[in-house]
Amino acid sequence: MEQSSPAPVVIPSSRNGAGSPLVSWKAGRWRSASKMCMHCGHAFRPWSKVLNGQVRVMQERLWNRQQFCSRSCSKRHSNPMISESVRRKVSASLKARHHRPSIQGGNGRALPRSQQALLAILGPSWIPEFVVPTRTPKGSGWPTHYKIDLANPETRLAIEIDGHCHNAIIRQQQDRRKTAFLAERGWCVLRITNKRALSLSITCTSPDILLISLMEFLSTTAI
Repeated sequence: MEQSSPAPVVIPSSRNGAGSPLVSWKAGRWRSASKMCMHCGHAFRPWSKVLNGQVRVMQERLWNRQQFCSRSCSKRHSNPMISESVRRKVSASLKARHHRPSIQGGNGRALPRSQQALLAILGPSWIPEFVVPTRTPKGSGWPTHYKIDLANPETRLAIEIDGHCHNAIIRQQQDRRKTAFLAERGWCVLRITNKRALSLSITCTSPDILLISLMEFLSTTAI
């Protein structure tokens, strides 16, 4: 009976296929390293920075274990809510418990108190929830229209009253995009916080005083 010979031991070579010696990781091999993020699919490279005139780069063993381009992608990938089946189960469970989110302002609901207070001072020439169509094709990334909290179509003045939800980075980006869109179409956009709107509704007794106060508090418009 023949005995099978043991498998040969493979010793990593210090040279590449052409016979040239491999460049070490820190010497420059990290510059050509690249991976695809398992969550977003974007290509990313090893972390590096310049410190005291020297380039510091992450260790090769850490790079070999890295699977995501950022911490946010790693957290999103491990979040079970990324799965459609999990979202359906959570939705069914909340409906079974008759869960409903807290009532907020928006489409189909009464105007917020701050918006009503400013509208009472500004007068009938101002229109709440004024619709400005974007007239952009579907799939372009733009909404079909924008709604201005308080608008005067004759003078092209728009007042946007921002609550706490507008502090989020994504919401601020959306607000800047909306402001730029309106500015390109001749609107002057004045943004004010919900708290400031309530304060001005108490101290200002006429539309002129209110508009002057808005101009004083806001250092910039849609420009």
